[in-house]
Amino acid sequence: MPGYREIEPPEELMPWVEAVWIRRGQTAEESAAGAQVHRVLPDGRIDFLFDLRGRPHAALVGTMTRCQVVRREPDEDFLGVRFRPGGAAALLGHSVDSFTDCQPRLADLLGHGIERLTVELSRMAPEGRLEVLFAELLERLHRAVQPNALASVAAAQLDELNGAASVSGLARELGVTRQHLTRCFRRVVGIGPKTYARVARFQAARKRALSSHITDWAEIAYCSGYTDQSHLIADFRRLTGLTPVRLTAD
Repeated sequence: MPGYREIEPPEELMPWVEAVWIRRGQTAEESAAGAQVHRVLPDGRIDFLFDLRGRPHAALVGTMTRCQVVRREPDEDFLGVRFRPGGAAALLGHSVDSFTDCQPRLADLLGHGIERLTVELSRMAPEGRLEVLFAELLERLHRAVQPNALASVAAAQLDELNGAASVSGLARELGVTRQHLTRCFRRVVGIGPKTYARVARFQAARKRALSSHITDWAEIAYCSGYTDQSHLIADFRRLTGLTPVRLTAD
């Protein structure tokens, strides 16, 4: 079935994995509307991306600090794993800050077993892929460490507060220095807590705008923790290259 959908992972994967997503082809509505591009927006997460077309391959999509514009194709056949903050670092066993805004080959990070898995998934019927993917992730994560508690707790608080927290205040609350929190956050999330807070605030404002029938950007800015509407516009431009009105109209 064409289109995009997200699936909740099994309970055993939830400490590390936020969601699994599928994108296959274009829907009839997208084709009729002439949709040619898709904007991938920063969300503070790391994904594994399996491209199951033609010569299948897999990549790690590092934490993003800016929007990526990708061309839509009728033959899309993607399977993705979106990790919770710290989850990918736990599975990889090392820091992820060198992957920010990059897409390295997953086989270079996890070995040739990932190449075999990607080929196996590409040869399967779509309805059977998730069971195989979940089994592979569980096997690898059973050998992994738990996500770093400090960074995971800090990221969860920033998400809950829509980014409306100072890094210094958050560090004091967690009993560490600002510098220690920032270093730890970068290693396991890929970006610093200040940038993560900006992304969380942006996502909160965007979701509020999309769920509102009447878009009052000054009100959205206030409710989302921005100092004013100009602050909101500046962050939207910084993260996406577009104004709020243009982004939410696409």
